[in-house]
Amino acid sequence: YIVTVGVHLYLKTTLGGMSMAMRENEIRVEYLGYSAEKVIHVKYVFSGLVAGFGGAIMALAIGQVDPDSMANWTVSGEFVFITILSGIGNVGATYIGALVFELIRTYAFEYAPHIWQLIMGGSLLLIIMFLFGMQMEELTLAERREALPMHASMGLLSLLLALFRLFWRRRYPPPPYPDSLG
Repeated sequence: YIVTVGVHLYLKTTLGGMSMAMRENEIRVEYLGYSAEKVIHVKYVFSGLVAGFGGAIMALAIGQVDPDSMANWTVSGEFVFITILSGIGNVGATYIGALVFELIRTYAFEYAPHIWQLIMGGSLLLIIMFLFGMQMEELTLAERREALPMHASMGLLSLLLALFRLFWRRRYPPPPYPDSLG
């Protein structure tokens, strides 16, 4: 909770506002008289402190520190999933994104233990497509006509990949679990 309040207060400062402006246009920040390098440097130092604090909390929660618990690509994929769910600009949304992620993962694993990763990937694709569709409403008619084929092709590709995955699993089912794991 303390880190969340700290990050929220940082984003309300001038430096936090400049870091948000850097995302949109780095040259404009320079024209305003602020050093883009200083903003980036402070942002990296602050991010490192928050990540180190998060790592310390995770080590305390797990009770040990080993490379397998944090340096695995699936853990970073989970953080990316949560970030996509949370969006940008609101620190409190991170908690909601993490809660939604855990709910999807828990119920997907509970009700479909063999295809829970497919459910996770499908839900991420649906969320991305839904958000992309909401952004298309803000476009002008000419921009919408240009983006619509890409939007439709991404949805069709997602559907085809999901159908291929289901066909592949039906054709080549996974081996049964050993009795010792059952």
